[in-house]
Amino acid sequence: MSTTGYKVATVLLLCGSCAVMTCAWYLHLKFKHWGMAKAIGFSWLVAGAEYCLMVPANRIGAQHAEMSPATLRGIAELAILTSFLLFNRLVLKQDVLWNHVFGFGTVFVGVLVVLSEPPYPGLNRVSSCIFGHEVLDCRAEELAQPIALVRRAFPPTTQGGKWALSYATKQFDGLDPSLGGYPTPLDVGYPFEYPAPFMGQPGAGSNRHCPLDAPASVNIGECPRVTTSGDDDPEGPGYIPPEVATAALVQAHNTCDVDLPSMFAHSCRLSPSGLLHLIRKVYPRDKYPDHSAYPAYSYPTPASFSFMADEHRRPSSMHTAHWCDADFSGWDDFCPYNSNGLYVHAHLIFAAVQQHLAHTHKPSCGKTWDDSHYPMTPDTSIAFPNMIKVSRNMTKPALPYEWPGPEGAKRKAVKHLFVTRLVMEPYGKQRKGVDVTLKG
Repeated sequence: MSTTGYKVATVLLLCGSCAVMTCAWYLHLKFKHWGMAKAIGFSWLVAGAEYCLMVPANRIGAQHAEMSPATLRGIAELAILTSFLLFNRLVLKQDVLWNHVFGFGTVFVGVLVVLSEPPYPGLNRVSSCIFGHEVLDCRAEELAQPIALVRRAFPPTTQGGKWALSYATKQFDGLDPSLGGYPTPLDVGYPFEYPAPFMGQPGAGSNRHCPLDAPASVNIGECPRVTTSGDDDPEGPGYIPPEVATAALVQAHNTCDVDLPSMFAHSCRLSPSGLLHLIRKVYPRDKYPDHSAYPAYSYPTPASFSFMADEHRRPSSMHTAHWCDADFSGWDDFCPYNSNGLYVHAHLIFAAVQQHLAHTHKPSCGKTWDDSHYPMTPDTSIAFPNMIKVSRNMTKPALPYEWPGPEGAKRKAVKHLFVTRLVMEPYGKQRKGVDVTLKG
């Protein structure tokens, strides 16, 4: 169910709960001949049913619809006042007087203030000083450089960790860290990667969906990514670049329009619906219908969260972070990164930012990424072509290009949710370089 669906379910449950509670409080007044014990017993029975609605409403609203307790209370307050006014007039047959309208109207206005977006987020800092808390002061800390956050979440061997300090190739991603690789998007649980299944086809395990019958020489970069008809599509929103998710998460940290502590209250990872909610606040679907519409590597303030070309990206003649021979025309992901070793994958920056904020709002999450289940079994490494060694820790595709290499096509049953429809399409019927829109 989408975030909108959870919100609708929450509101309906709250309205039902408040209607039942109104009956528990006031229905016994119609039966004046009842004794006190009978009235209390009746009300308690009705109130029991109310709890069966109110508790699920609050849990669904908090855990899936990303509603704060104050928002849930505000909605319930509107529902209880509305149900009382209707009950008072229709069941108890009481007149509605002007002071009732004025008094309850004032409460309505107060609740609407609670439910509205704060026009001046900085006022929350005043609130923090007055009430002695830091829950809403989400602008208290300026996030560090991306490379610093990644080093904190994935400490290198030079700092007592297990991860390589210099990163040169994704050939060993998803494998033992001693080989020099890092976790893949599947390992870090990035929810909008939409990877192709490991069925032995080129691009398996990546977000490129080449058909099963595609020739081994196919340029994987021309195979489509997944786009969908809308966020409520059965397949979800489709592929969203992880740098977009990071930008939305940083934006939520820099402003006070999202209750991040509540979003991390039950887990060290954001729920897919919660993360999509953050993304759509910055990148609404109508303006960003698919991944190609998002700004490339665009992070909001602070300025330190922009990619630095001289340290991270190092654009090559291939117009990517990869460097290969000029006569190599295959998928650039097989090519090595610049030898300075400072390139950082966008999904790792997302995982590092998420880990840092999770630890900030829930210290039990720890400062480092949880690698207790890494590598996965089977692992999430992708099949590479024949490679030749360039230096101690760098390889590049051998020419002439031959895929797969000696490790084979890596057909395996990785535990993950995959999109299979696209790879089942006959080769030649997919539109090269154009993402296919899935319809439910």
